[in-house]
Amino acid sequence: MTIHSQNPELLAIVQAIYHERFGVPLHLLNQYYYFQRKDMIWMSTLPADYRQYFRGFQMQGIRIIRYSRHIQKPTTAGLQFWAPYLRQHVLTIDDPHLMIQLLQRGKLPADIDAHLHNTLTAWTPGYVALAWHPAQSPLLILGCAQWKPPHLTHHIPRRRLPELLHTIELQETTSAEPPANPTTHDQHQSNNITPTTPPCCPAP
Repeated sequence: MTIHSQNPELLAIVQAIYHERFGVPLHLLNQYYYFQRKDMIWMSTLPADYRQYFRGFQMQGIRIIRYSRHIQKPTTAGLQFWAPYLRQHVLTIDDPHLMIQLLQRGKLPADIDAHLHNTLTAWTPGYVALAWHPAQSPLLILGCAQWKPPHLTHHIPRRRLPELLHTIELQETTSAEPPANPTTHDQHQSNNITPTTPPCCPAP
């Protein structure tokens, strides 16, 4: 049986963000291999000594951390992959007006706490997972945001904003319709997609 080495430095960065900040269990993070390419840290089921056989193929895993001005930032793909295991610093917004304001303006002041189920001002400053949870719909991780008192700033790429705004506005117009089959919050959570081996990554 061949034992493949893990990159301890990259693993420590991944654990600091996804375990310490967001609560993803260590044993799940440790099942994968991590490698760096330019300003991105990738997660893969392929160890380094196997990737040489896949040169020329970009899809060897998923991007989970991006370096921005020498600061590590969780990616949308990483937060969405680990969504069912995010246990802390998940900012859930179910008010379409509030979400639209945040996406359009880029940031909102700390007094949005009055409209949230979370207590944002009680959290340690840093990155948060921005979640959209409209009525009668599953919770959806939109991407990364940053709580830096006194403002909350989203880090969603501009190219994604028109589509997200259009979707939220459509849901807002239909939210007044009575649901055919009401669903509890716990049922919403159970409908989340659980992490599985990405199609590009063969099982270990």
